[in-house]
Amino acid sequence: MVKSVTADSLLVFVWQHRLWEKSELFTRNGEPVEVIDPGRRNSGEGPPFVDAQIRIGQTCYVGAVAVHRKSSDWGYYKRNYDASYDSVILHVVGEDDRIVRKVDDSLVLSLCLPIPERLLRAYRTVRLGADTFACGYHMARQMNEIELTTALTRLMVDRLERKFKDVMAIYAVAEKNWYETFHILLFRSMGLGKNKEIYMSLARSVPYAKLC
Repeated sequence: MVKSVTADSLLVFVWQHRLWEKSELFTRNGEPVEVIDPGRRNSGEGPPFVDAQIRIGQTCYVGAVAVHRKSSDWGYYKRNYDASYDSVILHVVGEDDRIVRKVDDSLVLSLCLPIPERLLRAYRTVRLGADTFACGYHMARQMNEIELTTALTRLMVDRLERKFKDVMAIYAVAEKNWYETFHILLFRSMGLGKNKEIYMSLARSVPYAKLC
């Protein structure tokens, strides 16, 4: 049994960006694993990565990759009854504590992902300060100026991209009318948290054209 103290989100991040510690990876059964392509993030239901390309031993597989903190989480979340996980070719875990199977009872190959100690320390330090919003202070201590600037720039770009997609989705619903789009966004800004959708529904029930 291989153990590692991690969280699903950290494992997903490490897998997505190929940040694992060792160049050589092995399954629970000792078969060598070569990650040709970790896959793309799945925006829908099911495993977090799809279209991954992995060579295990002498065989090349294409499919989904599941990620859990422990192998036993597969059963805890009832993946063994979830047909959307039948396409999983590899189960990436932080602690390999159990053999798991798919709906058809076929074995799921597992890989305990080795995470660099430096990354683990940074993650734990940031999590330690998260509840008191002190994570920024800890990040500044753990990262040099270039790393911190790069991380903050990436976060800013991600936020702008997300907001852009939100605006364009509303623009499409508003039949590509910028006046109506602004009208809906204005109402949306008045709502907080879950109230945003309610305010947007209100804006749609009283279109901008009726207010002119």
